[in-house]
Amino acid sequence: MEIKLATRQLEVMRLICERGFSDKEIAAELGISTGTSKLHLRLLLKAVGVRSRIELVIWFYKNKSNELAAKAESRSSRQTKIPHTRCK
Repeated sequence: MEIKLATRQLEVMRLICERGFSDKEIAAELGISTGTSKLHLRLLLKAVGVRSRIELVIWFYKNKSNELAAKAESRSSRQTKIPHTRCK
């Protein structure tokens, strides 16, 4: 099963999983409101099928590959398909 994530969702995931950013830090980094950063996180958690930031980080490192990180940094399309592995 593959998951489609929007560019912003990938950016939020990287900021949380690779840099440990809070909602407020994500908002400042991306130039969005804290409420919008929380919305992106909520949609991201739902998309990958996890319930918390901790589960997201575990999921990220279980599914991470060099190409995923590269796609998050420089992509031309709005969505990326990545394989899905349940976090358990």
